[in-house]
Amino acid sequence: MSLKSLAKKALGKFGYSVSRASENSLPVYHAMITAILAYRQDAKVVIVGANDGVTNDPFFPMAQRFSHKTDILLVEPQKSLLPILQENYRFHPRTRLLNKAIGKPGQINLYAVRSEYWNKLKIPYARERNWPEYRAPTGITSTDRDAVLAWVSRYLPAGSDAALTVEELDVPSVDLRTALSETEMTYPIDILQVDAEGADDEVLYACNLEITKPALIRFEIAGGLEVERLDALVNYLARLGYDTFPDGEDAVSLRVGA
Repeated sequence: MSLKSLAKKALGKFGYSVSRASENSLPVYHAMITAILAYRQDAKVVIVGANDGVTNDPFFPMAQRFSHKTDILLVEPQKSLLPILQENYRFHPRTRLLNKAIGKPGQINLYAVRSEYWNKLKIPYARERNWPEYRAPTGITSTDRDAVLAWVSRYLPAGSDAALTVEELDVPSVDLRTALSETEMTYPIDILQVDAEGADDEVLYACNLEITKPALIRFEIAGGLEVERLDALVNYLARLGYDTFPDGEDAVSLRVGA
């Protein structure tokens, strides 16, 4: 039985459908997670770019619902977020945190908004959603300094110097197999979620997918991933046996025969 068929069967068991038309429905990603967690004990989940683990994170409701059936590795390169992330996942009995980036082994440079400027930014969407002060500024941390500067320039008061607001972070970088080894999580894994602000393809290329073999992958396509890079990534995933399709502003990849 395919994972899509299992999803429908699992959702029926929990009283859900894949339709978005009612409150009693789940988006595709949640449908697939529900299928995996309905038929797997101790499912291994890796979230790369975890931020605070809650705000705008599509996996968090599943972590709450299935805390008894999941073993979760939260990877977050911004050290300042670790206490928040740890507190937000305090309810979960099996959570591992890793303060590194997933990428080519070595060191990477990230560009982030300095914390002293967070309260100076006027961000309508963050205010409308009642996000914590730190969430939007830390959510755009990237390897692309120009992209961070452009974002800050949109929300700083007129006359401010955006260049003064951005700092460079030197972060250790490892591939996913090494990250799993360092945190004593075995593979293959079941679910891999990536949010890397336009560098999702680079992260996935460093996830040793031929070895870690996640059944389900979710990555961001609305965060700056160019069409050519997206096509190359989808073709790469296809060669490894994944079917990829859009799910809102993100993409979901299922490993055939998972």
